[in-house]
Amino acid sequence: MYLESFMEQLKKQDTTEKQYDFCRKFVLHGTPYVFNGKDDDFYELSGKF
Repeated sequence: MYLESFMEQLKKQDTTEKQYDFCRKFVLHGTPYVFNGKDDDFYELSGKF
């Protein structure tokens, strides 16, 4: 993901919590290999813990 695309997507997040989740997903943590191609599934699951 390029910086311009990242910033556009970040601006679309309508709450601070969603912005944090977006940054965690794409910058800080990444996605485990077993969830490769299923990023949303992983972050939904991890949000439940």
